[in-house]
Amino acid sequence: MNSSDDALRFFKEWMSSKTMLSVTAVLSGTVVSGMGIITSLDDNLYIICPPFSMLIPLDGCSFKASDPEQGSGFPALDQAVREFGFKFGWEIVLPTKDKILLAEIDSVLPS
Repeated sequence: MNSSDDALRFFKEWMSSKTMLSVTAVLSGTVVSGMGIITSLDDNLYIICPPFSMLIPLDGCSFKASDPEQGSGFPALDQAVREFGFKFGWEIVLPTKDKILLAEIDSVLPS
């Protein structure tokens, strides 16, 4: 599953069910991450990740299904996968080659 139609189906489901997601953005070598929900989906994907939000333009992006258990290449993210039980996710590759990684959170977050 690597098509935009498949990805958009997941995004719509996550938005309608208010699914909590792990959001990791790798932008020009800088990594920003948080937990958030999708609040809007049209030509853009809008994600609220307190204390920040992200507006991701989807035009020209490519999508790749991502299995968090396979390892991301980012040790901190891989550790979070083990701790929080992330499930299936998507990698969004922007036209700039920057990446946004979204993964559904399977378990209750530790306090």
